[in-house]
Amino acid sequence: MLKLNGDYVIFVVDGGMGKVIQSTVVLRGIKKKYPEKQIIVLCGYPNLLKLNPNKDEVYLFGSTPHFYDHFIAGGKSIPLRAEPYFHPDYLTKKKHLTECWCEMLDVPFDNPIPDFYLTKAEDRDALDFIRSKDGPVFLTQFVGGPPPQVDEKGQIVQMPPKMYVRSLPSKIVQGVCSDMKEEGYFPMVMCAPSQPLWEGVERISYPIRQSLALIKHSHKLLFIDSVGQHVAAALGKKAVVCWAGTSPDCLGYAMHTNLRQQECETPECHRPNSFFFDMTTVGQWECPYGEPCVENYDQQDILDALHGLCGGVAPLGAEGGAVVEEKKAIDG
Repeated sequence: MLKLNGDYVIFVVDGGMGKVIQSTVVLRGIKKKYPEKQIIVLCGYPNLLKLNPNKDEVYLFGSTPHFYDHFIAGGKSIPLRAEPYFHPDYLTKKKHLTECWCEMLDVPFDNPIPDFYLTKAEDRDALDFIRSKDGPVFLTQFVGGPPPQVDEKGQIVQMPPKMYVRSLPSKIVQGVCSDMKEEGYFPMVMCAPSQPLWEGVERISYPIRQSLALIKHSHKLLFIDSVGQHVAAALGKKAVVCWAGTSPDCLGYAMHTNLRQQECETPECHRPNSFFFDMTTVGQWECPYGEPCVENYDQQDILDALHGLCGGVAPLGAEGGAVVEEKKAIDG
């Protein structure tokens, strides 16, 4: 039970869902360095850390009444907050983001594979849902970043900033889904209700934990640099991941089949995911090369990678030094 006015570590995690999942690597290091302290996490998506054994409490930004009085003023607290995107070894593509993050906070780093725990109910419901489909399931997330804004009629009124452009063109994914369907797969797409989608696929826009639980039992997975690929790694599920301006060496996992484009003068330039150089005094940075890193993927190359994808957990000591452990369901 959490003790008020005790000794705490306050770990602040800025960023989106994918970064919260990656923060679990840092949480392991914090727990190892401060085993006697109570670990409190502040982040934007606390539900993603449900059941994580390395934290004692997790709070949503903005929902922290009396937080200072409870955890700062009355105790011996250690605040931990760092932006790993600014680490020179991340910017120069020498180390994985999670290793840089641990280094900045001076906590042990073991491997980049994150943690994501499911309750038995979540695991069972996801399996039942997958089994209810007509054929093996092909699950994809090809759109990243915040969803577009919509009005009361559901019409899109404002698209999100293009700083998060890393999505695959819908025409490519539509073709992949069509081909997979012809091969007997049931295609499902993880995306927000406000994001446009074509006929012939099922939209997955359930509460986030329910949606992510489907990754464990889906038969083929296609992702981009977003939350899906991080959760797949945490669950020991191999996926095909299409990369754009970011590097799988810094943000990905060797267990996946990582497709990358080298078709411009500055491949994997960290845009639009680094915070450096995304915004300028005259507006948002735009790719001078026409974004070939996302536009030039070949549909057949993706299909070939999916065909070569096998299920299960990556072997221990996989390329890149990642040690992968199967995450088992935990009672809720």
